[in-house]
Amino acid sequence: MTLVGVLAGYAVAVLITGPALLTRTPLLSHAPRWAVAAAFAAIGSALFSLTVAVALTAVEIGGHWALANAEVVSCLVLTVGLLGVASAVVGRLGIRLAASMRRMRDSADEHSTGVRLVGRRIDGDVVVVDSPEPVAYCVAGRAPTIVVTSAAIEALTDDELAAVLAHERAHLRGRHAFVIAVVRGLATVLPAVGLVKAAAARIPTLLEMSADDVAARRHGRATLLSGLLALSRVNVHEGHRLAAAELAVVARAERLAAPRSQLTAAGSSAVLSGTVAMMLAGPLAVAVIATAGALWCVR
Repeated sequence: MTLVGVLAGYAVAVLITGPALLTRTPLLSHAPRWAVAAAFAAIGSALFSLTVAVALTAVEIGGHWALANAEVVSCLVLTVGLLGVASAVVGRLGIRLAASMRRMRDSADEHSTGVRLVGRRIDGDVVVVDSPEPVAYCVAGRAPTIVVTSAAIEALTDDELAAVLAHERAHLRGRHAFVIAVVRGLATVLPAVGLVKAAAARIPTLLEMSADDVAARRHGRATLLSGLLALSRVNVHEGHRLAAAELAVVARAERLAAPRSQLTAAGSSAVLSGTVAMMLAGPLAVAVIATAGALWCVR
């Protein structure tokens, strides 16, 4: 089936080239939200293409089984066996992904509940915890919480604190913790897939940059930068937390300090949004057309 081959070839091409593009393309940092969307579109379109290719092959097997000669029957039997193995693998991966997501959610709920018990609330979703280390981060449990230590309150000016809180609220509104949980869950169940592994490594930093952009628009790049540097000596690193100064501090600081052209940001957004559209629409269009294809086993 020619179009099944196209779908499979597209998936293989994305899986092979995706990791390098995701880690080396400079324009990703100019439009981080679209960069995250492009990473998920690449993963989703590749997996969708492979799934549709398998499904169409199965449909063709059912349609040609009665008419198959001995040579084709042997090919069909082999294909059925491969489809069975693939289905079992997909089912197991789905179960493992669901279990991983549940563990991350439970951990976030436990942490959110704990800090609310030991800290003091000062501004709705903001809880202050006594600690000598200046830290600010958010936890997206059932009760989303922004945690700020007493040392951070002392280290930051009022404007810097407002910028840091805006950064954390951008994480919560954008459901960034859920996005990271999904991609890390995929990396856990698909450790051999380079694209997923690269996305799990790159997406958290891109989400930090996206939250930086939201806070910088409201409070200024210089104010956010100074707040980031005040907190940068402490690294909080857990899967259910998103800390203001946790990831890629140097790259984010350089990005905030350097003047950025609105044209560059707009151009990067246009390129990435177009890429997302093509990755989503292309395999879908081919899948629709592929319903008229011929069984690849039949010559």
